[in-house]
Amino acid sequence: MTFLSNLAVLNALLCLISNACVDAQDKLQISLYNLPTFLTPKDQEKYGRNQNNGDNYVEVTQNGMGASMHGNMWRAFPFPSPISIFQDTVLDFDFHLGEMGEAHAICVEDDLINSSREKRCFTVAGTGSINGYNVPVKTFLNNPYRHYRIPIGHFYTGDMKYLCFILNEDKNPQNGSGTFSNIKIYENPALEVDIYGITRLLNSQIEYEEGQDTQWNFLDMSDDASEAHLVGNIWKALPFPKEGITITEKTVLAFEFEIHEDADFQTICLEDDNDLDTGRCFAVGGTQEDVKDMHLLEYTYESGQHYYLVRVGKFFTGHVNKLVLLQDNDFEKSKGASSFANIKIFEPESCLKNVPFELSFEECTFDNFIAGVEAKLDSITDCGNNVMEELMAFFDAAHDSDIVEKIGDICSSAYSATNLPFNQVTLGGYQFNQEYFDGGTAWNYEGDTEQPLAKAAARILITNRDVAAIQGISFPEEMHNFMNCNLRAVTCCWVADRQVDTNANLVDNSDVCYVDFTKSKRSSHVRDGYSIYNGQEGDLHCRGFAWGNDVGYSESALKGNNLFHVAMYDGLYNRGYVEEVPGSPLCGCVESMPVITRADCTELTVDQSVTVNYHADIKQFEANVMINSIGYTDCMAAGGDNDLSSYYERLVDEGKATADEMKMLDKLIVGDCSKAIGDFLEKKGFEIEGAPKDTTDLLTCGHSDVKQADYRGTKNETTSGVPCQRWDAQRPHRHSRTAQRYPKSGLTENYCRNPDNEEYAWCYTEDPKIRWQFCDVPHCD
Repeated sequence: MTFLSNLAVLNALLCLISNACVDAQDKLQISLYNLPTFLTPKDQEKYGRNQNNGDNYVEVTQNGMGASMHGNMWRAFPFPSPISIFQDTVLDFDFHLGEMGEAHAICVEDDLINSSREKRCFTVAGTGSINGYNVPVKTFLNNPYRHYRIPIGHFYTGDMKYLCFILNEDKNPQNGSGTFSNIKIYENPALEVDIYGITRLLNSQIEYEEGQDTQWNFLDMSDDASEAHLVGNIWKALPFPKEGITITEKTVLAFEFEIHEDADFQTICLEDDNDLDTGRCFAVGGTQEDVKDMHLLEYTYESGQHYYLVRVGKFFTGHVNKLVLLQDNDFEKSKGASSFANIKIFEPESCLKNVPFELSFEECTFDNFIAGVEAKLDSITDCGNNVMEELMAFFDAAHDSDIVEKIGDICSSAYSATNLPFNQVTLGGYQFNQEYFDGGTAWNYEGDTEQPLAKAAARILITNRDVAAIQGISFPEEMHNFMNCNLRAVTCCWVADRQVDTNANLVDNSDVCYVDFTKSKRSSHVRDGYSIYNGQEGDLHCRGFAWGNDVGYSESALKGNNLFHVAMYDGLYNRGYVEEVPGSPLCGCVESMPVITRADCTELTVDQSVTVNYHADIKQFEANVMINSIGYTDCMAAGGDNDLSSYYERLVDEGKATADEMKMLDKLIVGDCSKAIGDFLEKKGFEIEGAPKDTTDLLTCGHSDVKQADYRGTKNETTSGVPCQRWDAQRPHRHSRTAQRYPKSGLTENYCRNPDNEEYAWCYTEDPKIRWQFCDVPHCD
């Protein structure tokens, strides 16, 4: 006798002894509220009035996990005992369509009638319908396998006696086939919320704001109950237990939020009814600017996450009885994915407000300040606050962004007390300095033959000697050239050298692609217009600098010093460089400067220490900086390049700038003019004459000047051989690179493409562990 047969005999004996496995292989196994349950096929009954065809029965398949039907049949399996359907009960199953019938449905019933007054069935496939509900996404033969999670409790509740299966086929009773398998009935997991120190489980979900949501949607909770996942267009309210809660002036709402795929907007609310009250809602993400007058917190964007704290009591007070989580996406209702986690409602009390303390660091950044306060908290017993909760109470902040701002103000005060105002750099006053940065004044117009710089700009030498190496210089953000440095980068571009009669000494290190006059109206005194140079401007020298996204970074706090050094001491006094590209400023934020191919870069080397003292008796901070030295050197970027774009990449690597900011900078400092000019003229409604019309080669290669964005071939695997994910699929990786959002990028099937200006063609992968990779697409050139 073989091992398998011996094992079969042993199993049979065990079944006989226990009497627990008799005919188990013939029974339909389902899960009822996490308990395995067996339904006996011989007990199945006819369901519906005169609907069942002869002796057709549901066949148990897939080792007891599947219920298969062939031909017209309406059958009911009795539960061992009645089960309860609650408001949050979910019916979960897989369905395989073999042959299309008029209707394929599954029901959970309390009788065998299939009454038109009581809809208890869900149709998942078919050419027609029956009494019940049609699922939003049906199964078809071109995609015959589908998983369903139906929030059955959203449609009806009560005690039920039967699990029913329907294959309705009146015209041809022997036709049609399908299988329901892996059937589970369970309560959707609850969301755990800390409400004034007591953990509450919120497991009821109701529609919020009539017409915005459907019964089919529900929030998906994590196994540990800490996180709620939102997929697609969904507006859900979760009632608080019993009488609700009271929001006071001290109440704070804390939560973690993450976006996996963009939607119109994502919002959290505390409500007292089911009607949208924008004054009780806080928008935290999305692409839509109009968010119905909701309170706007600092937005989180795709693939980003943020820990939020908001003092709800500064916006409204009173009774609330629901937590609302919503994700709006009207254009593509199935798109969008985000999550809210670790939600807490509490009234923090400061542990440090009456305790004097001192913090010391090399740079007074937000992270360093937080670390210092956290260390002070650790020394205090019986304080339950984390550091952000402590600072919410300490500063009486409206939200976590207030904390960032207040710490920034404290750190900035260390420098502002001793900084040299920029107006005193030249002693020429605001008007003179403004005109100089626009490309005017005698410093730009005169040559050394008329008045040597050593005499005309002697004040620059004095400032450099007495101030620039040991003291801060304020950044002139009151000047229009420097008002909106959102990318935190400045460039200066010169076209002449005043030290000699010719331009021979001007080192040509860049090209101008084009000048858009609308970006610098106040400098050019021209409302609209543009000039296309395409590198034909003659000699041009550009140099700039950039700083990190925290006011406490030394290169940020002392960016006025770098401006003085680049624009005045090194650029003008040492090199004699003067005059602007026509139509643009001489120096300014990169956003207001010409679009160029590259720029040299200067960075600071700073030796300093910062001390922050909190005086508990007067509830005031005092910050002081001790600057030992400030040095100026060519930027050390990746690969040792003295290049502003490369330096900005280093800032991204160090977490001082974002990848999105890098992409924006790449549109201003472009490396090559051809694509930049083409894109600019296309926006103006022009088509470049002589552009290639024959795209045959684009089926086999992509052009380097557009980073292979024009490739339209069928390569569908990455350089490492991983198959590409379809662009219209959201598994295994959720994303926003869809044909709807990028209609000109050829996002079809699973072919390699470059819709978002990566280095060359790429794709998301079918490997859940590898989000995306480049593809080995040949270059046409």
